[in-house]
Amino acid sequence: MNFPYVTNRVSITDDWSIYLPFVLNLRVDEGSLVLWRPGFTIWLDAMRNDNHLSLQHRQQHFQDSADENRYDECEVTEEDRLYYSYRLKEPSEDKRAPALYGFAFGPAGHLQIAFYFDEEEDAAIAQSILTSANQTAPPLPNVGILSSLCFVSKLVLEEGQPVAYMYRETPDDADDSGWRFFAGTESQEYVDDPANLLVCPVAFVAEHTPEVVPWLLDEPGAALEFQGNCFVQVE
Repeated sequence: MNFPYVTNRVSITDDWSIYLPFVLNLRVDEGSLVLWRPGFTIWLDAMRNDNHLSLQHRQQHFQDSADENRYDECEVTEEDRLYYSYRLKEPSEDKRAPALYGFAFGPAGHLQIAFYFDEEEDAAIAQSILTSANQTAPPLPNVGILSSLCFVSKLVLEEGQPVAYMYRETPDDADDSGWRFFAGTESQEYVDDPANLLVCPVAFVAEHTPEVVPWLLDEPGAALEFQGNCFVQVE
């Protein structure tokens, strides 16, 4: 089964979105949203605040009911949101790091998020994803375009140069997005050699150069060049 890709800011509910700093696959498992890649998995559930309880009241409820072996508790208050998290080492057959369990509370409800990862340094990434949860609308309203394929210069994905020129042509087939991404320094001879172009999901380009994201739903015929600090439309 091919699972869709997501990255950047992703809508979870009408009330919540989170920011993902890298590409993850997405699926729904027993009512939970699951986002994962090798060595890093997020299980996420969204709850409504139907009883209109305060942020602090709800945070205290989950703190009181949390496992007594929790450690590294953290509480962050930001505008009309409250974030609460803790680490927990659980029995496991592998060598995963202790999990991070987190909650993001807002007026309308909360997110309950479990992060599982293999490397200890990923705990900081998990915490940053948790505290990115807010009501900011994603710049891209669907994941379909991120999972479709594109052509991208090796200078971008293999040599690390940012995308500086992008255009969209009529897709070759149902799997093709029509997007073509370049560093902008390629010669015509370089571009004409098929060995210098890679095929990959658009999500991996969006992870590499997030500035492309707001433009991904432009129609075929669009052409954009990075000038100054943003992309602008060009002929």
